[in-house]
Amino acid sequence: MSDRDPSSPSLDSLVEDMRAVVDDLCLDTFSVLAPSVAAAAAIAFAHTFPGRIEKIAFFQPLVSYQDYVDSGIAAPLAVAEKNWELF
Repeated sequence: MSDRDPSSPSLDSLVEDMRAVVDDLCLDTFSVLAPSVAAAAAIAFAHTFPGRIEKIAFFQPLVSYQDYVDSGIAAPLAVAEKNWELF
């Protein structure tokens, strides 16, 4: 359903990915756990498709990519990217 290397990691593409998954699962409404940078996508989805999300649970939300980079969470991502086959 999703590519490992998306051509456009924009907020709109994340919302479209969410829509594709929930539509494929035939979910009219659903709840979302939105950790970290997923918070922005969950909020954008709720705005774009009002009434589809019943509840959003935020866990350490970061609403911008710069917040993510500044948090230091991004550092382990480089290790995972370099050693993708191990994960």
